[in-house]
Amino acid sequence: MVRSHLRLIKRGAELRAATQRGRHRVRIAVKQARYAADFFQSLMPPNRLHRYVEGLASLQDALGWLNDAANADRMLQELAGDDDRLAASIAFVRGYLLSKIEVDSNAMESVWKSLDWKRRKFNPAAP
Repeated sequence: MVRSHLRLIKRGAELRAATQRGRHRVRIAVKQARYAADFFQSLMPPNRLHRYVEGLASLQDALGWLNDAANADRMLQELAGDDDRLAASIAFVRGYLLSKIEVDSNAMESVWKSLDWKRRKFNPAAP
């Protein structure tokens, strides 16, 4: 569990500037840390990992949405191809999607920062 937590901190250090691939790697690290924490939660004192697991769940959801949105944008680009009839509609949808990605990237960064990783309540490695 400690190893997955430390991997998550390392991968998430530059989350805001991460590429789609980088965000995906953080998402996988979040998923691994969450599964490990879920597994060990029953072995820890009550509520010891509860907020940590909740925070990981929120972060996993945010990263999952950003990954889905980036994939949708890629598929829209492929769909447009050379069809001029679709180009304007796809451009509109992509514009909306990209603005939503920007807003949600800021929200995801807030979720990351809200998980004060050094505080005991979020750090499973703390005594």
